[in-house]
Amino acid sequence: MVDFFMTRILPASLAVVLLWLFCLLGACIAGMALPGGPGSVVIWAAVTALLLGWISLYLGEMVWEITYGFGSWSSAKTAKKVYALLAVLCVLYSPLSVLLNGHRQAAFLRQTAPEVQTVALARFDEIDTDKNGLLTDSEFKEALDGKLKLSSQERALLGLLQNRLAEAGHVIDSYPVTTQVWISTDSNGGGYFSPIVTTQYIYGINHADLESYSARTLERYKNW
Repeated sequence: MVDFFMTRILPASLAVVLLWLFCLLGACIAGMALPGGPGSVVIWAAVTALLLGWISLYLGEMVWEITYGFGSWSSAKTAKKVYALLAVLCVLYSPLSVLLNGHRQAAFLRQTAPEVQTVALARFDEIDTDKNGLLTDSEFKEALDGKLKLSSQERALLGLLQNRLAEAGHVIDSYPVTTQVWISTDSNGGGYFSPIVTTQYIYGINHADLESYSARTLERYKNW
């Protein structure tokens, strides 16, 4: 049973997890390249997709050979090509979506930025329940969940600001997040848990952030 898990289930599961990570990476690339306009998104996405596609040729072949043995060479060649293609598609999914919708999204954000700024400044003191001069995600949630009496337009604009908290505001705190990853050392189920530590950031918005929000948004999306 353990041998079946180690040679069949685990390699395939890791391959699927890698594809999921490639999707996340593609989304990150699309977000980072977005201010540079369509050309920037295309270049970064193409370079990353080619690099990970090339790496995936070896990963796909390795997974196939671990799972089904070294005898099926022709099948392994097919498997690595299919896996590499899937990796490229996963990486390109978010950038392609940005390219198709980027102009419309950028136009919408540029158009609504002055309204978002006006409403958020007008409602700042009401949303800032702890009176520390910062609007946080939890305070936005309270306001939008009915604590404040808002018009439908105000609710939509403040919801938009909440969803873009990292872009509109700044880091106010952070904390480490530890994930235990199982590292296999042999085919008999031996191994150990290895900790991977990442940093989770908390964002907030103050008056200065809001007063410059419209100008920053127009500048950020000027290339679209």
